[in-house]
Amino acid sequence: MKKIIIVLVLFSAVCTIVYFLKKSEQRLQKIQEISQKIPVFSLPDINGKIVSNDTLRKNTATLFLFFEPECDNCRYEFEQINLQKNAFADYQIVFFTNQSAEIVKQFLADVNFIVTENMFFVADTNNDLINKMEVKASPAVYIYNKKENLTKKFNGIVKTETLLKYLSEK
Repeated sequence: MKKIIIVLVLFSAVCTIVYFLKKSEQRLQKIQEISQKIPVFSLPDINGKIVSNDTLRKNTATLFLFFEPECDNCRYEFEQINLQKNAFADYQIVFFTNQSAEIVKQFLADVNFIVTENMFFVADTNNDLINKMEVKASPAVYIYNKKENLTKKFNGIVKTETLLKYLSEK
């Protein structure tokens, strides 16, 4: 009987330790995400102009969206953003892909996407930004606050209301 009680106590202790280690790991991950800044980048846009950190407006929340033109989920995300384009006017969006400018231009025409002045489309053909941001899926969304700190990452489709919610956070 004593052995069973000792085993149960040890099992409970191990479970408690594992639980607190997992919680601690989650807190650390959240702190690391928040402390991540917009990575340094310098890439050509679809018109050949260089877009870099210096191009971005300061004190403005920024959304980075990785996409692949042949991706149906990316197409859907673009259609949703296009429908609510005015809601994104106070923010800036950097769309990036590893495809050429010509492919991106064709994609934008196919989805009838109208580019506004707060949007940048960059061709990351060497995967520099993709590697720095550790892109794992398509689409992938990274939201940075006004202080250029990463506040949220998403893989896959995200509702525009959710994107706007995180962009508007202080």
